[in-house]
Amino acid sequence: MFFASFLLFSVLATAGISLARLSHDVAVFWPANAAMVSLCLIYGLSNLPAVLLGGFLANITMQLAFGDPMAIMFGLPLANSIEILLVTFGLWALNLDQTPIDTPKSFMQFLAVLVLLGLPGALIGATTIHLGIGLPFFKSLTYWWAGDMVSSIIVLLPLLSAGWPQKFRISFDRNTLLPSLKYLAILLSCTIFGLIGLYALQLPVALAFMAPSCLLALQGKPFKVAAVGSVLVVVVSLTAIFGWLPASSTGLRIREQVFEAQFLTLLAVLPSYAISVAICNLAQSRRQIENSNMRLSVTLAHMNQGVSCFNKDYKLTVWNDKYVNMFGMEHAQVYEGASFGNLLTIQKNNGDFHDKADNLLHHIMQHVRAGEEFVSETEMSDGRIIKSVHSPTPLGGWIGTHEDITEMRALEKGLAYESRHDPLTGLPNRRYFDEELKSRLDAPHDARKPLTLFFVDLDYFKQINDNVGHNAGDAALRHIGQSIRENIDDSDFVARLGGDEFAIVSTRFSSLTQAEKLAENLNTSLRVPFYYGGQPICCDVSIGITLGHGKGIDVERLRAEADLALYGAKRAGRGQHQVYRPKGKVA
Repeated sequence: MFFASFLLFSVLATAGISLARLSHDVAVFWPANAAMVSLCLIYGLSNLPAVLLGGFLANITMQLAFGDPMAIMFGLPLANSIEILLVTFGLWALNLDQTPIDTPKSFMQFLAVLVLLGLPGALIGATTIHLGIGLPFFKSLTYWWAGDMVSSIIVLLPLLSAGWPQKFRISFDRNTLLPSLKYLAILLSCTIFGLIGLYALQLPVALAFMAPSCLLALQGKPFKVAAVGSVLVVVVSLTAIFGWLPASSTGLRIREQVFEAQFLTLLAVLPSYAISVAICNLAQSRRQIENSNMRLSVTLAHMNQGVSCFNKDYKLTVWNDKYVNMFGMEHAQVYEGASFGNLLTIQKNNGDFHDKADNLLHHIMQHVRAGEEFVSETEMSDGRIIKSVHSPTPLGGWIGTHEDITEMRALEKGLAYESRHDPLTGLPNRRYFDEELKSRLDAPHDARKPLTLFFVDLDYFKQINDNVGHNAGDAALRHIGQSIRENIDDSDFVARLGGDEFAIVSTRFSSLTQAEKLAENLNTSLRVPFYYGGQPICCDVSIGITLGHGKGIDVERLRAEADLALYGAKRAGRGQHQVYRPKGKVA
């Protein structure tokens, strides 16, 4: 990097000094400092020491080569090095080494860095020239400062502008060549007519470049405007040096004419550059919005849920097709700005919403204002169940996600049924029986009709399994369950407790005689054999009966009483029923 900076500075300094010597010592450009800044921005700030050293030594070498006085031999290189250092740090602080000038604000900051941070170097340079050569201080300061600003703008502005071409190529495609030539003709026509008009009015002809630069700016290509502006500044400067540019003021020396032409050209081009940056930024923002909208559309289209978003005025802003289809609406009925109430009215007319729209809106907004989610479920006319989660948004509205949970509810219902029923007989299981028994004991009931508990146990169940097979045993259990259902009332409750044991809970008997009648009927019906695989199977059962009187009945005591009665029936010979009597007696 040291040798590269040394060589580059030497070449540019030689070109600048040679041009000045050819133009009667008019210092038109000094691009060497801006080139050093460019190296640091392109290759990283870590190369700044090597760049500074290379530029400093190259500056001294050029002064020796062109025979500058020894009095300014070190002052001018020091001034240039300080300018390079400060401007590099200034542009680095604006992050322009990473991102281009993409907003009018960053453009103004770029100009401010050149103006303010170029001043210390200009002060040192002007002081050196004043003390070493004796030229007026303020005039030297003006020429140094203004000249460096112009040189920095024409070098750095294209470099830091957005819209650098990916590759340079000349296309001879008719479709692209003819429009380009047409556009170029328009630019040249505007420039020529501008030059003629300004010259006739005796106004600065450099202002004629304002129209073509504005046309370029409208394309939103800052690099084009900056590159064309830099070329125009160089061309105008050369035409002013060689006397080809009409002077706008009489009595100006050639140096003042050159600076006037440069500043008027920049004055014509820089506003257009700011416009092109603003248009480029607007176009970039628009592309970002379009990309965001595209990503949002793709995301919404591929979501498994319906989505609806409403603003604070209850108007629809965002939705997807699944939301429309889920609630059975037509696509023409759902549009941006549709009110929440109108959409609910459509659903109500379809038979899918039965509440008042104002009630649902009140509940949603009550939770939204509190920063909470509101969850609701809607049962559709076709039996589907839609779960909606309404979440607040930062703008005062809400976003709703809608999910068809019909299968989930059916699965939950099936799991709940399976957890409380016996898979073999379809009867409630022990868990369900415990809940029902407790519920009936806690519920108020007629004192004249106490709770009656039956324990039913299949006799000789092991012999059926051993002699006929376990499938026959399962068939016997199903047969008993079905027989019990046929003999009890709808208000009674029957369950399989496990194995060959069943239970019946009833609150409709006012006397033991009625309860015993049910036991007798059950035994009678079960004594009739059923056939399995062509073989008759008889199912005798033993039944224990107990009654729970009054309030605060102990569930475990009631179970124990039924168990005692059941085992009493088995000891008495099976195939019969027994009733629990107080004081532990069984009859």
